[in-house]
Amino acid sequence: MIPTTLGESDVTKVLPLAVKETIHQLDEFIVENSKVARGFLKLMKIPTPQSELKLHELNKHTDIQELHSFLKSCRNGKNIGLISDAGCPGIADPGAEIANLAHKEDIKIIPLVGPSSILLSLMASGMNGQSFAFTGYLPIDKSDVKKKLKEFRVKNTENFKPGNELGLEIFKDVKFVDIKSKTIGKGFAGVMKRHNFSGLRATHGVSVSHRSHGSTGQRQDPGKVFKGKKMAGHMGDRLRTMLNIEIIKTDLENELLYLKGSIPGSKNTEVVVRKSIKNINKMTISEKIAAAEEAKKTPDKKKK
Repeated sequence: MIPTTLGESDVTKVLPLAVKETIHQLDEFIVENSKVARGFLKLMKIPTPQSELKLHELNKHTDIQELHSFLKSCRNGKNIGLISDAGCPGIADPGAEIANLAHKEDIKIIPLVGPSSILLSLMASGMNGQSFAFTGYLPIDKSDVKKKLKEFRVKNTENFKPGNELGLEIFKDVKFVDIKSKTIGKGFAGVMKRHNFSGLRATHGVSVSHRSHGSTGQRQDPGKVFKGKKMAGHMGDRLRTMLNIEIIKTDLENELLYLKGSIPGSKNTEVVVRKSIKNINKMTISEKIAAAEEAKKTPDKKKK
């Protein structure tokens, strides 16, 4: 597993000489992009001509069935290099699948020494290097970044510093929250399931169209179907927000939030939890129980 530079850094100032010597002994590589890999190998001044190099591309377009053929030379006792476009293979880059397959086939994996951008950033940040957690990279696609980055408003920002992690303690004095997530996808559904239509008559005279939606358009004027018309189509997989969900219990140790109510989405779906935007005077379950116990202690007034 061969580390590469990020950007246009000078490889001679970043990668050790031992990495260069190892690369010179190889003529077969598993790469993320052939063009980028050939440019990197050219900078490393590999003695093997470019025309004689054997490259296998491993990226999101690669079929899983092809991975076994990539390790064919390894089974015959030959070494193969694994290179990503930038950084280290398998770290936010392709390569983990090959490493996992190599472990299953008892093929030895040797990660070569190279600088880690994560550790270099930590060194220069001034943050506490004794205790930190790496939770992953932000996606490259802007639409995916919006899904990962969320805004959570607090009353006093002086209690928080850059790099602080927000936990369940922010819901310490909160009774009700709003839950936002994508609902379960139901696929293509008819109008009776999707919009609760009653359907057509079930008697004779209706020819094999008992669950149809009936007429959808008009005559020549206006001669079109209006937008928003309730028709058959894709059901579910929509963003929905459930308001005023009650917090039953907060487990800070296991980072669990116990809620009473329906939560949109299937299992392992990411949900956004925020403080309830509506001011409600509804009592919680614990408050109702306490009120009921208090009512039992109060003696009933005698009827006149």
